[in-house]
Amino acid sequence: MNAHAKPANPIIFDFVEHRPFDGLAEEKPALALAALRDAARKGDVPVSFWSTFLRAEKRKTDPARLLRAIGGRLASLPPVALSSIAYPVAEWLQGLDERLFGELAPVFDRLWDPLIAALPLRDDDRKRRVDSSWANDALNAPVGKLASLLMNDPASKGCELGQGFPNAWTNRHEELLALPGDMRRHALVMLGFQITWLVAIAPEWTTAHLLPVVTRKATTATRCGTAYCGRRGRRAGLFTST
Repeated sequence: MNAHAKPANPIIFDFVEHRPFDGLAEEKPALALAALRDAARKGDVPVSFWSTFLRAEKRKTDPARLLRAIGGRLASLPPVALSSIAYPVAEWLQGLDERLFGELAPVFDRLWDPLIAALPLRDDDRKRRVDSSWANDALNAPVGKLASLLMNDPASKGCELGQGFPNAWTNRHEELLALPGDMRRHALVMLGFQITWLVAIAPEWTTAHLLPVVTRKATTATRCGTAYCGRRGRRAGLFTST
C-alpha cells in the first residue's frame, strides 16, 4: 500500500488521503482494518500503516469483537508478511496484557503459532556494541516482549514449590528458546530475569532447558546472551562452575 498511490478502494482510501492514517486508526478502527485487509488480499502489507494501527492508544481498550477481528486478520497473513510487522504485533499483544488470558485467550491462541512460524524469517541478529546490552535488546525485541507477556499468564501463578508449571506455558517458552540466533538469546535473558522463581517452581524444567546453555562451551556471543541467566542462576544454586 503506497500512501501516495491511487487507492484500490476509493471509499476507504479516499478518507485516508484526506486524513492522516493515525486519525483513522484512532477514530475509525473498523474502517482502518478494512483498508488493511483489502491491501493484504492484494498482497500488500504496509508496515508503517500496520504499525500506526496497532500502536494506536485505543487498541488497548478496543471491544473484544474488534480485537478478535484484528487477531484473525494478523493470523491469516503469510509468514513473511507477519514477520515484517512482528514488532508492532508483539507490542499490541503486550498492551492487551491480562485480557489475553481471559476473554481474549482465543486471540492469543490463534496468533501464537503463526507468530512462531514467522519470527525465524526475521533478521534480528546484530553486531554487538559496547554501549548496548542484551537486557535492553531483549526487552525491546518481539521475542522478549512475548516472553515477558507469558510471565503474566495467571496459569503460571500460585504454583507450589517444585510443582512445575502447566505444560502449555512451558511449551510456549520452549518454542521461543528454539528460535534461531539472537531471538533465542532474547528468550534466555527474559527467563534469566526470573531464574530464582523458575528454579523454585520447576527445578527439573529449568535445569533441562537453561543449564545446558549456560554450562556448555559456547561462543562469546552466546555467553553474553546467557550471562544474565547464568549469574542469577548460580546465585540461586542452580548452576555450578565448570
